[in-house]
Amino acid sequence: MLVRTFTYKDFNGQTRNDTWYFNLTRAELLKMELGAWGGLDMLLKRLMREENPEKIMDMFDKILLGAVGEKSPDGRKFVKNDTIREDFKATQAYSDLFFELVTDPEKANAFLKGCVDEELAAAITANEKAQAEAENKVVEMTKADDVP
Repeated sequence: MLVRTFTYKDFNGQTRNDTWYFNLTRAELLKMELGAWGGLDMLLKRLMREENPEKIMDMFDKILLGAVGEKSPDGRKFVKNDTIREDFKATQAYSDLFFELVTDPEKANAFLKGCVDEELAAAITANEKAQAEAENKVVEMTKADDVP
């Protein structure tokens, strides 16, 4: 679960400090795996390569509104519903976070990893490192082939 506190001016000109909670469960991630997005790992890759701004914004809107919720006082539940989503989307906090995620791939990656449990975030990071190493090897092999 990711906890973010946002400081912003509300529509009355008052400075606000609002704390919002974001979480994606393994069940929700499984639905992504089986759905059109291809899972969190594929989603991260697609977002980093995507050149269609409309698709990027649509995906982040779905992610943000799918992850936002409220933790129960006893910590047993993470409640997500339309009222919470609508409340969040109506704040400057949503606008600021949306802009941040759409314009900064590193912050987007960190946000998504923060929304999942630590074990899954570590697995995603390990997978990213392995893929980067594999890509570097391919580049090195290509350069070696180019040498006369």
